[in-house]
Amino acid sequence: MKSRRQLAAATDVLGASMRPIKWALSMTALAEEVLAELGDAPGRFLLLKPSEVLQGKAVVVMKHHMREIVTRHQRGEDTRPGTDAEVLCGLLGAATVHPINSSGMALAARLAARVIGIEMGIDVRERYEGEIDEQLAFSRRKLSQEWRR
Repeated sequence: MKSRRQLAAATDVLGASMRPIKWALSMTALAEEVLAELGDAPGRFLLLKPSEVLQGKAVVVMKHHMREIVTRHQRGEDTRPGTDAEVLCGLLGAATVHPINSSGMALAARLAARVIGIEMGIDVRERYEGEIDEQLAFSRRKLSQEWRR
C-alpha cells in the first residue's frame, strides 16, 4: 500500500515536471508552422520565443502572438513592443490582483476579440476609443521585449 502511494506521488511529480516541457515542444512546432504558413525565413525563429507573460498560455493565444511578430518583421516594423496577446494576458493577469477600470475592460474586450475571437459584449466603439488607444500604446511600451529585434 505504501509503495503504491509512493509510486502515485512520484508519478504526480514527474507529470508536473513534464508539463512545461510538453508545452515548450508544442510551441516549437507551432512556431515552425507559423513561419512556414507566413513564408518567413527560419532565422526569425528566435523572435517567437514567448515572453514571461505568455508562458504556458493556450495555443490560440500563442499563434496570434507569433503571427503578429512575423507580420511585423515582414513589414519592417519594430518587433519589440508588446503584442496583442501579451497585452491581453498582462491585463487579465493584473485584473486578478487589482480591479481594472471601464476603459481597461473595453481594451480587454477589443483584444479578446482579436486574439481569441471571443466577443465579451462590451461596447468599445465611441465611449472609450481614445482611452483604449492610449492604454494599448502604453501597455505595448511597458511589455516591450528589447531582445526581440
